[in-house]
Amino acid sequence: MRSVVAFALLVTGCTSVLGLARTTSSPDGDGDGVLDAIDNCPDVANADQADADGNGIGDACEFCRIGADLDRDGIDDGCDACPRGPNDEDEDGDGVADACDTCPAVAGAQTDTDGDGIGDACDRSAAPQSRRFFDGFARVVPAWTSRVAWTIDGGAATSPGGADLELYAVRLTGTTPDLWSVTTGLTIPPESPAGVGTEYYAQVGVGLFDDTHLDDVFCGFAPTAGGWHLVVTQQGSTVKNASPFGAMTFVPGTHVALRVYLLRPSDQPELECEAGGDIARLVLVGEPARGIELRSVTSTRFDYADIIAP
Repeated sequence: MRSVVAFALLVTGCTSVLGLARTTSSPDGDGDGVLDAIDNCPDVANADQADADGNGIGDACEFCRIGADLDRDGIDDGCDACPRGPNDEDEDGDGVADACDTCPAVAGAQTDTDGDGIGDACDRSAAPQSRRFFDGFARVVPAWTSRVAWTIDGGAATSPGGADLELYAVRLTGTTPDLWSVTTGLTIPPESPAGVGTEYYAQVGVGLFDDTHLDDVFCGFAPTAGGWHLVVTQQGSTVKNASPFGAMTFVPGTHVALRVYLLRPSDQPELECEAGGDIARLVLVGEPARGIELRSVTSTRFDYADIIAP
């Protein structure tokens, strides 16, 4: 009996000395060659330690995986915080990616009373609407075109001055909807080029245009003595029309959210322009043009474009 015990002790001692004993401090429960202490899936063998979404949980343990990847970002939709778009694009910084945010330019505004996918902070209509387009300018989107190159990076589109950034991919179709809107965040520029008139021009803002650019409607800011004022203008081969200037003066360097609403309270459509609580409104002559653009005659930074329609 004593010889058996002695032999057992001898074997145990040798394995410990030679490093063959399994230590309880760093076990490898699934036997995949990766110690549990550093294994991203300690209960399922996964020697490759694959972790597509980089969340520290190995793919072999991601039981939320459903085998689909709608936005093709390499993260299974079942595990993707935002399966409709990039997780790293978050215009308002509220932790909800733009593609899954009901109001992507207003932080924390996720309440959606009518359940149409448009957050209350972005939704002026009681009728169901949809977000037709949102761009936080985190990257170049081919949908935009311009005769002069704009700089698009770091979450902003910056105009070189004297150029429009046109969006042909999203247009009004059929009859004018009851409530259509586009919102953009922009920084009021320091000055307007010398000699540029203000009578029928919103020099910085949002426009609706036709393919010939002979029928344009603009909502935005026109330079006046001491600053910039809100105005709605319509111009074309036979139409030159403008609303009165808004009451507020916007000084250079001010960041504002510019909201443009196309309304039809009666037979004639109206364009309403709102910024900082100030409003300018114009009854349009005829139906408005169909294309959408960001307009600036001087270097201006735009942060995003959000388009909502029925």
